[in-house]
Amino acid sequence: MANKKRRTVQKPGDNKKVLSSVRLTGMTFAIIETAVKILFYAMLIYLVATGMRSAYKFGYRVFEKDTGSMTGRAVSVSITEKTKPLPLGKALKEQGVIEDAYVFYAQYIFFSYKFQPGTYTLYSNMDSRGILDVLSGEVRIEGP
Repeated sequence: MANKKRRTVQKPGDNKKVLSSVRLTGMTFAIIETAVKILFYAMLIYLVATGMRSAYKFGYRVFEKDTGSMTGRAVSVSITEKTKPLPLGKALKEQGVIEDAYVFYAQYIFFSYKFQPGTYTLYSNMDSRGILDVLSGEVRIEGP
C-alpha cells in the first residue's frame, strides 16, 4: 500500500493549490506565446534579409556587364516580329549562350531594346547586353 497515492479532498475554502496551477498554466501559455512570437519575427527577418540579398544580386547582374562562358561557340538565332524576349532568353540559356534568362529579360525591358527581324550569329563569349545590341540591330558582328 505504500505505492498507492493518497487522494485528498479539498475543502471549498482551500483554493491555494487550484490557483497556483492556474497561474502556472497561464505563465506557461505566456512563455509559449512569447517563444512563438520570437520565432515568427526571427523567420520574418531571415526571409527579408534573404530576399534583399537575392534582389541585390539580381540587380547587380542586370546593370553589370557579365562575361558569359568564354567558350566562343557560335549559335544561330532567327528573330521574327512575334519573338518574345523571355522565351528567347530561356532558349539561349538552354544553348549555353547566356547565364540567366530573367536577367536577359530585365535588360531587354529596362534598356528599351526592340528586336529587329533577321537571322543572327551569336557567340557564347558575348555578354547578354552585347547579344541584345546585336538582336536590336545596334551592333553588327562579323562571323569567322
